[in-house]
Amino acid sequence: MEPIAVLLERLSTALPLAQKGDSVSVKTARTTGRRLRVALPLATAMLPQKLRQRLLDSTQTLTRSLGVVRDLDAQQELLKAAEATATQDEHRGFAFALRVLEKRRTQAMKGVRRGKVGGKWLEQARQAQKALLTVANEEPSATRAEVSLAAENALRFDTLIRDPKNITELHELRIAVKRLRFTLSRFPETEKALKKSVAALQTVLGTIHDLDILRLWLRGLESEKKRRLRPRRRERESLAVLRRRLQTERAQHYDNFRQQWELALPTLQQLT
Repeated sequence: MEPIAVLLERLSTALPLAQKGDSVSVKTARTTGRRLRVALPLATAMLPQKLRQRLLDSTQTLTRSLGVVRDLDAQQELLKAAEATATQDEHRGFAFALRVLEKRRTQAMKGVRRGKVGGKWLEQARQAQKALLTVANEEPSATRAEVSLAAENALRFDTLIRDPKNITELHELRIAVKRLRFTLSRFPETEKALKKSVAALQTVLGTIHDLDILRLWLRGLESEKKRRLRPRRRERESLAVLRRRLQTERAQHYDNFRQQWELALPTLQQLT
């Protein structure tokens, strides 16, 4: 895990551009904020308790607002990637869905810019960076017991995630794998191959989750009643074709996940 000082500097640099709507900076700021949310509770000997808690609270608020925008960006990326090989029947649905997503993103960006969350976070980050200059900037290593617990939390989903219809459990496994990845990054004895394997699991589970959210949203869009968002008949038909296509892609990613999971399973079991 990167030092807190590095995370603070990266988020401080990315935040101004993220607030202007730059998609790369939004992703960087959100990812860095998430890592910071995990790292801050460990910094008990590095930062004053009140400052650490205030910074943690504002980081949580900030990453939630950035998360809405980033999730919409991820959905747009999935659609645009699929659009490159779209059929004639699908193009109309792609165009309509992307227009609606862009409107939602514009609205979500207002939430990022609104209020004083960004300015408040930057001020607290400056205070934390100043405080960190006076201490050794090293987070404690994870213990073997922490690694074992993180692995157990992931393995408890082993039966449920064998059914591709268990969307909630697959998402919960993604969260558990993300926590396991962080714990392993703090454990000095972790082999590089294991880190790579867990990172790959997190990536494919993330893609599956994004596709699940997108498919559910498209289903709702097909029956949208609001006049400004309601699709025409041919657009509804095209959206249905597009949704079926994404279901096929999701099935392929799920098969890839199952293969990766089976390969990683013996090693994960050895960690417990």
